[in-house]
Amino acid sequence: MKYLLLFSVLVFVGCSSEETKRNEFFVKGNQALDRGAFKEAIAHFTNALKVDSTFTEAMNNRGVAHIESGNAYDAIADYSQALILKPEYDESRLNRAYAFEFVGQYENALRDIAYLTKQSPDSSYLHFYRGLVLTKMRKYREALGAFDLSVELGMDQTETFVNIGTIYYFLGQNDSARYYLDRVFALKPNEPNALNTMSQVFLAEGDFTQALFSIERALEVVPKEPYFLNNRGLVYLEMGDLEKGLADINQSILLNPANGWAYRNKGLYYLKKGEYDRAIALFDRALSSNEFIDEIHYYYGMALRAQGKTTEACAQWIMGRDKGERRSISNAFGC
Repeated sequence: MKYLLLFSVLVFVGCSSEETKRNEFFVKGNQALDRGAFKEAIAHFTNALKVDSTFTEAMNNRGVAHIESGNAYDAIADYSQALILKPEYDESRLNRAYAFEFVGQYENALRDIAYLTKQSPDSSYLHFYRGLVLTKMRKYREALGAFDLSVELGMDQTETFVNIGTIYYFLGQNDSARYYLDRVFALKPNEPNALNTMSQVFLAEGDFTQALFSIERALEVVPKEPYFLNNRGLVYLEMGDLEKGLADINQSILLNPANGWAYRNKGLYYLKKGEYDRAIALFDRALSSNEFIDEIHYYYGMALRAQGKTTEACAQWIMGRDKGERRSISNAFGC
């Protein structure tokens, strides 16, 4: 999850006793938040709001504590209330965009980003973030435009080129993906996210040796990174080393239980084992995460077809086709 913005309030000499009490709760809430004690932080921010129900900074930071503890809708409610009281509170608006993104309400996230961009049209980060949300919506061409603009405005090229390369990978344009990833390596030879994406490019091309080499280089830079472990697990699955793949995927889930991609790949493990009911249950678990997960409908359809459920399989592939999944597009032709 992104780190959401936190802001503090200065306690001025001469404040009333009510203001002092309010601010003391606020400071205690921030301290709890820094320690990762989210329930305690929520309690302190709530006490601050009992003293002053218009204390928008406490609403914002309680929203941060809510989303960090997995309660994204409570966070959205806090950010929205803060914005009712202070419509110009841009920090809460950006935080609400993050929360909308987290629960898969991408159109709402884009509305908040658009509002902020109108106030700060030269913000490279806002254009970059818009590109991230558009990518999750599979609006790849619009996302590429947003990323290009962010670079023109001074956004870090390394991070942006990784995302552009990833989009070209999703589009199946591996030469373009390599071009942008190579630009990253020219700037930062061991950039782990670029190595991770490059491993998936190699995997798509059937070059298992290079795919494994790239993802292991990424894990050398960031050991036990759950998304990298999951992708190494996928490489092992495609190489036919199913148990080694499952071990990596399980470790990824242990480190990050909210990783929908790992549930997709665990479903693929059971698909390859011929345990179709278990595969389908895991694909459903992946879809329930509201996370952008490529090729999920393709694999789901394959499990259904293996059970003889051709109509249901076609429904999955059509959904995948509509979301731009390359292999779903091919399979949907026969439906």
